[in-house]
Amino acid sequence: MNRQLRINVETADDDRRRRLCALLESVTDRPLAFVDGRDADLIVRDPTRPEDAAGDDGNWSIAINLDGADPGVRARRAIRVALDHARMRREREAGRTPLDAFFDLPHAAFAFVGRRGALLRANRHLAELLGTSPERLVGVHVDDLLAKGELPHELRRFRTRSTVTAVVHTGERRYGVEGREPVGLHLVITRVTDTAGRPAYYFVQASPVRERAANDWTGNDSVALLAAIRRVQAMAMRGSHPRIVFNEILRHYQKLTGSADAILALVEQEFEFELQLRMVAVQSPKGYLGYDQIGTADGIPLTETCQVIRRSIESGQPASAVAPGRLWSDLDSDFEARNALILPLKQGSRVVGLVILTNASPDYAPELVENLKPFTTTSTSILASHVEAERRVRVEEELLESRRTFETLLAHLPGMAYRCNDDDQRTVLFASEGCRELFGVGPDVLVNERGGSLLEHVHPADRRAVLEEIRWTVLQGRRFELTYRVLAADGAERWVWEQGQGVRSTDGELLFVEGFVTNVTEHRRADEERRRLEARIRRAHKVESLGVLAGGIAHDFNNLLMGVLGNAQLLRERLLGDSDTHSALTEIEDAAQRASELTDHMLSYTGQGAVTLHPIEPTEVLRRTLAVVERLMPPSATLEVDLVGGLPGVMGDAGLIQRSVVELVRNSVDAFPNGVGRVSLRTSARQVATEELIESWLGARLPSGLYVTITVSDDGQGMDEQIRQRAFDPFFTTKGTGRGMGLATVLGAVRAHGGAVHLSSEVGGGTRVTLILPPAEEPAVELRPAASPTPMEAGSPSPTILVVDDEVVVREVARRALTRAGYRVLCAVDGEDAIAQFDEHGATIDAVLLDLTMPRLSGEQTLNELRRRRTDLPVLLSSGFAEHAVMDRLAGREGVHFLHKPYRLGELVEKLRAALAGAERVP
Repeated sequence: MNRQLRINVETADDDRRRRLCALLESVTDRPLAFVDGRDADLIVRDPTRPEDAAGDDGNWSIAINLDGADPGVRARRAIRVALDHARMRREREAGRTPLDAFFDLPHAAFAFVGRRGALLRANRHLAELLGTSPERLVGVHVDDLLAKGELPHELRRFRTRSTVTAVVHTGERRYGVEGREPVGLHLVITRVTDTAGRPAYYFVQASPVRERAANDWTGNDSVALLAAIRRVQAMAMRGSHPRIVFNEILRHYQKLTGSADAILALVEQEFEFELQLRMVAVQSPKGYLGYDQIGTADGIPLTETCQVIRRSIESGQPASAVAPGRLWSDLDSDFEARNALILPLKQGSRVVGLVILTNASPDYAPELVENLKPFTTTSTSILASHVEAERRVRVEEELLESRRTFETLLAHLPGMAYRCNDDDQRTVLFASEGCRELFGVGPDVLVNERGGSLLEHVHPADRRAVLEEIRWTVLQGRRFELTYRVLAADGAERWVWEQGQGVRSTDGELLFVEGFVTNVTEHRRADEERRRLEARIRRAHKVESLGVLAGGIAHDFNNLLMGVLGNAQLLRERLLGDSDTHSALTEIEDAAQRASELTDHMLSYTGQGAVTLHPIEPTEVLRRTLAVVERLMPPSATLEVDLVGGLPGVMGDAGLIQRSVVELVRNSVDAFPNGVGRVSLRTSARQVATEELIESWLGARLPSGLYVTITVSDDGQGMDEQIRQRAFDPFFTTKGTGRGMGLATVLGAVRAHGGAVHLSSEVGGGTRVTLILPPAEEPAVELRPAASPTPMEAGSPSPTILVVDDEVVVREVARRALTRAGYRVLCAVDGEDAIAQFDEHGATIDAVLLDLTMPRLSGEQTLNELRRRRTDLPVLLSSGFAEHAVMDRLAGREGVHFLHKPYRLGELVEKLRAALAGAERVP
């Protein structure tokens, strides 16, 4: 079955294209396929096109002029060229054309000729000798190039010859193209056979010749020369080892010149001014001339003792010498030459090698160089082909090593290097192995015949922004950097960092985009964790700073309220009969009491409010709170309750927990649009992980483990992140009528219980607040009221009380109240004054009323100094801070009692009597 020929018809006119196709089909029975691509068996050009004479693109082409004298002849020739080209293409693809290396030599003239004599391919050097271009020689018959008077080649008889001899013709004739002066060329035509031994095409080597010398060689010499050319060309074409071919060349030189010794060497230039020879073959009957140097990578420098050789290389001309002595003393000190002939093998303007012939008998004739020229040309081509092959091997090895290095470097990069088009899909042209870690697919999948897309691996939410950022930056000619999310083949989401830039041609046209993508998921997580940690630190500092501020304000405010409340009570005792005055005093006392509650809220935020901790069971506490919670719910809202019984007890203040839950429910109800929504109240005991504690307020230092949780959640409006971060700040509110102390009080209550609070919320998704409380080591117990203090017996001696407070109004109120209760009172303005008075009146002082917060010497320091002087001295500490916060620091101190500011005067007297009586010691 005949193979279909692929022909590309190039013409700008559709009608002329149809006519050309019809003409080609009419001259052959072989099936034709007309293709548009450049990969065709033949390109048929329309010579009417201006671009007809365009440069060589490496394809076979022939021109057919439909308006010429006989276009059918050109068409039949085109079919023959296409057949020969197709055959040669198959041979070349099968790797059976060792002549390609010769063909590419820049200063040697070569051509491929079809079986019928038409030129299939000519190299540029042959075209220059004939004064034309390689494209115009394609399809021309060899006989059409002969000058007038020259005999034709009769290639038909070459096809009938035996295939044993590869060289089928050699000779000198004049050739030329129309309009050019013919030139004399020496041709060597070599047959190339197919696998069955049939001639496939012919390889022609041409070299220019001068006028024939008058003293031509004898017939025997010419026959020997022809045989030598045939022999070495046949060996080179068969792909024999270069060493064997080189030795064969030297043997023929010895035979043709009568030389005893022959050397074939490559000329190399190691440095700018240092020439050296690398021997590739030696023929010497005595074994001289350094056989150990043959084929070694290191050349032999041409020193001052090699002047004859150096001059021949530098001039590019043959050189002969008689009695040169030690021609090559650097190589072999025992070798001397009676005579020598140096033949430079010159390719273009460069000497690629030398043939050194010595010890001929008789001496070398002057015309010998000219007579040897055809064989020297053949030798030059073979040696140049070897040099070119070596160069290609070195280049391929260097490229391979460079590629291995490049691939190794890319494989060890922590990411993917890529090249892609600047299109809507970022079509991948190249990707390194790093894409496996990023996307879970290899380069073979990412780069495929359909065009893999980088954009399809980008997270859908990020695709538009990524594409716009890259395109805008590339358009501006800048390098881009961006971070975004990608989705791997298994669905895993990763954060990546990409850097790249556009690559442009010398004309400024954008060719593609190159860059690097690396996985930064862990870095991103570390950054997020660092930001969360910094936020927690800032939050802790803010809470601490606000706590100090609130504590200071509450302390000063309590002292002022103490003056208001105490003086109002003293005044009431003096105005027994005036009801209007009593009513005003009651309002004053109520206002002071409400103000006192506000200071309690402020102190609760700091964890230092009035708190009494006992082992309690949270579920039971909340059940007693349900009635209050239900009253808060609007009619259209729903309350879901899930209170689990049998939970571990916690060390807590039942009232404070109740107020916290009520405050959370109130906030949930306020978040309902139009009063419609759902509130859920739940309790549980569960394992709380470190991550949840870290994300909580006050939980960073708590260990993971079992905790009792109280959760209030709703499906209200929710809050954004900015509001969520400030939700527990004191005086921060989003309500027009709020005081901003609700959630701040909850945070203070949790702080007082040694727990944490977790808040999660999103706009439109509701809010969830979880109180995380550590379980108590003791079981919950029912609290019983303390016994009433024993009143002071009438007629007993009046005890002496030392009142220590830095606020004048507090000292004065306490002095008056205690005096009216029958006590003797001494006053001290601060701790140092108290120590001084105790040192003076210590024997008569029965008890001390001591303020905890004072300048210069604090209440605790003053207590230590007093107890150092008398260990059993009763002391009543007075402070606006929570009792547990104060008394926990003083655990184990006997006779130390606590009175919370602001206090009523009756409470002061009762607490003091209890202290004197040694009763109701508060732990």
